[in-house]
Amino acid sequence: RQERLPSGRVDLLLENDRGEIILLEIKAGFPRDSVIAQVLSYKNDVEKRYPARKVKLAILCQDCSQRVRNAAKNAGIGIYTYGTLFQISREL
Repeated sequence: RQERLPSGRVDLLLENDRGEIILLEIKAGFPRDSVIAQVLSYKNDVEKRYPARKVKLAILCQDCSQRVRNAAKNAGIGIYTYGTLFQISREL
């Protein structure tokens, strides 16, 4: 679900089968470097709201720079990418 936090609106807060919270930030295209600070700020708010729960962090984007990948790795943020598939059919 989308949830309003003091630092902003997180795209999705999910819960896995182990009871861990997964904070997912979704970005169209290529995220800016500032996405790392955004996700870490959200994490701080989520940990205050749910102090007994483990919080995992993830960004979903089309792709990202090596700089964002390195920063995410150092911050413990998973990067997941998406693609678009177009199928063109000819009408008869």
